[in-house]
Amino acid sequence: MARNLDPHQRDARLQEIRRQNEADRRRARLLYGVAIGVVVALVAVVVVAVVLSGGGGDDEVAYPEGTTLTSPDDPASGGFLVGEPGEVEVVVYEDYQCPFCRDLEEESGELLRELAAGTDASLVRRPVAILDRVSDGYSSRAAAAAACVGEADPDALEAWGAQVFAEQPAEGGAGLPDERLVAIASEAGVDVGQCVEEGRYLGWATATTEAAAAELDRLSTPTVLVDGERVTGADGGYPSPDDLRAAVDAALGAQG
Repeated sequence: MARNLDPHQRDARLQEIRRQNEADRRRARLLYGVAIGVVVALVAVVVVAVVLSGGGGDDEVAYPEGTTLTSPDDPASGGFLVGEPGEVEVVVYEDYQCPFCRDLEEESGELLRELAAGTDASLVRRPVAILDRVSDGYSSRAAAAAACVGEADPDALEAWGAQVFAEQPAEGGAGLPDERLVAIASEAGVDVGQCVEEGRYLGWATATTEAAAAELDRLSTPTVLVDGERVTGADGGYPSPDDLRAAVDAALGAQG
């Protein structure tokens, strides 16, 4: 049909076809841009949703129930009150891989439990994890297991902790397996198998260690505070039973 058109008609027809093709191309580019915009918007919505939900759970921290906070505004600044509340507060920061913590437990564990059973002092056990680098992560695993035990029954934490220290592995190894940490808890009268198996408080072990480092001028283990004051031995190390008793008596005397 185009062959029957004169030259002017053909030129007009060609121009019309070109205009139509250009319009089609513009419309296609517009539709493509709209489609890309929709995809970008959907991706943005997904990203915002993930951020608001805590990144799929990777950054969420579960906090054990029953902790006594040393900083009321920080849920990670918690330890477990063992026994009865007392007049003065004794806080023990301990790492279950720390040899000096084991020595403190062996030498002063009986006195600490005596204080916890009476009304002179409140005993707060504060698990931390600062020796993961020499224990293949055992410090954090043990602190997380301690949180499981303390949440189930704070009083069981005394028997559990004493036995965990008694079986403390040498530095540089893998530490006690989770199965043994659970078995020791069973011997102390609590079932924490699921809590330990799922690593429920591993995030808390990290968070509470960071909180402890922020609270203290220098986080080392063991650290013992009596009414907020650090108590040490004559050589600057961990306190002896006599040092602890004297510090408690001094704090009681200061209260009148």
